[in-house]
Amino acid sequence: MFHLPGGLPGFLLLHIPLFLLVLWGFDEIVRDRRRGLWFSLILSVSGIFALTVHGLLLLQGGTAFRTPASILLLISVGAVSIAQLVVTLRAAGRLTLSRQC
Repeated sequence: MFHLPGGLPGFLLLHIPLFLLVLWGFDEIVRDRRRGLWFSLILSVSGIFALTVHGLLLLQGGTAFRTPASILLLISVGAVSIAQLVVTLRAAGRLTLSRQC
C-alpha cells in the first residue's frame, strides 16, 4: 500500500476523511456553489488519474488489482469520472455564460 504506515488498516482509515470530503463537495454542488464545480472537476480528474495509474500497474504485470471485482471497480470509476468531467464542464460553461449576460 505504497509504504503507508499502518498497513491495510491505515490505508482504510485514510479513506474516512476522504469520504467526508466527498460528502462536503456533494453538499456544495447541491447548494449550487461555484466551489462545488471546482470540487467536481478535481474529483473527476482524480478518478481518471486513479484509473490511469492502476491500469499502468496492471500493464506492467503487477499482481494487485487483478480480481474481477477490482477490475470492475476500476472500469466503473473511470466511466463515472469521465461522465462527471463532461457534465461538470458543461455546467461550468452554462455558469460562465449566465454570468456574462
